[in-house]
Formats: sequence, structure tokens, C-alpha cells
Amino acid sequence: MKRDPVSIAAELRGIIVNAVAEKLVLDGIELLVVAVDAKHLHLLGRFRDHEPREWVGRAKKHASHAVRPAGLRVEEGGLWARRARAEPIRDREHQVNAFWYIARHAERGAAVWRFDLDGRKT
Repeated sequence: MKRDPVSIAAELRGIIVNAVAEKLVLDGIELLVVAVDAKHLHLLGRFRDHEPREWVGRAKKHASHAVRPAGLRVEEGGLWARRARAEPIRDREHQVNAFWYIARHAERGAAVWRFDLDGRKT
């Protein structure tokens, strides 16, 4: 790594999770759940062109720009590592398990956005 690891402060997580979800939904992604904790972004969605890295990259950029004007993050460097890792969903059971795995991150301090809560953060 060329820089120190980033830890996303608790007060930024809500802004970031909402910005990521907002951008993906505006881009037409069928989004189910997003979680942002101190070190990770997890999400579950259907990507129409099967290119999740491209869409998630755009959403992460949108989130980075959302926190800077508020003066909440001023240090050098970005919020994110270079590449997202995408794991295709195999079947309905895998989808349900992935949804609850991501949603349960709220129990560990993550900000979580869920479609079934009308897109509200938990």
C-alpha cells in the first residue's frame, strides 16, 4: 500500500451509505441493501450489465464528493481501496443469506441502507 489504511469515522458512515445508495438507484441499479462500517462497503444489487465494479466505483466517487463539502473529511487520499470485489449470487438462498449478512452489520456499528425501509438508513 502506498498510504495508511483508512478508517471511516462513525459520523461519516450515514452520509456515505446514503450517497452510495442514492447514486446506484439513480443509475438504475436494483439495490437491496448497503452497509458501510469503519473499513468496508458491502452491498447487494442487480447490475443490468453485470459490471458491478464500474457502477460501484461511480457510487464510491459520488460518496467521496458528498463528504468533502461538508468539511467532514479533509485529509489527503481517498476513502476507498483500489478495487471492489464482486461475488455473483448463485441462487435465492445465497441472495437471502447475503442480504441478512450485510444488514446485520448494523449490529457492529455500520450504517445500513435497506430497500424495505423505503431506503432509510438504520
